[in-house]
Amino acid sequence: MRLEKVKIPRVWADEYFYESEIIPVTGIVPPLGVTLTPDTIITGDATVAVASCTFIGLGLVQVEYIVQEELTVETPGEDSFPLEYTFRFTREYQFQKFFVPGDVLGFLYCEVFRFVGTVTITDIVVNEVANTLSFNNTVSLQTKLKALEDIQEFVALGTLPNVFTFPVTVVTAD
Repeated sequence: MRLEKVKIPRVWADEYFYESEIIPVTGIVPPLGVTLTPDTIITGDATVAVASCTFIGLGLVQVEYIVQEELTVETPGEDSFPLEYTFRFTREYQFQKFFVPGDVLGFLYCEVFRFVGTVTITDIVVNEVANTLSFNNTVSLQTKLKALEDIQEFVALGTLPNVFTFPVTVVTAD
């Protein structure tokens, strides 16, 4: 039997965390010559990412999210115009099932294991007098985080049940 030393992450805790954040966007002014109306619509795409995840206390992590939106503002009878921006926000999450020996705490790191989300634009308000646009971004996220510690272990290579050693039968020509 052959042993190999490997570095592997030990999982001390893993949990799903849910977040819904409303970010107001106000006072958007269109390009010169474009007049906004109540029929103005917004379309486009949003990209959401986790920028960082760090431990800030006993089982407490801080996660920074980034939202990048590439939108198009369209008003019937007017030229459409792009609206692109990025914003960040942070949230703190407490692992509820966090049982870690004290001597391990300094070696823990946080990892995002799964991440899904949606961005919804609501409450679109056009101020026709000021010719400005305002709306709310609702960012809803599901983030699975893991509390990990890198460890070194010896792993047996070539052992049961995946490896068998058996005698070779030799047949000679007579």
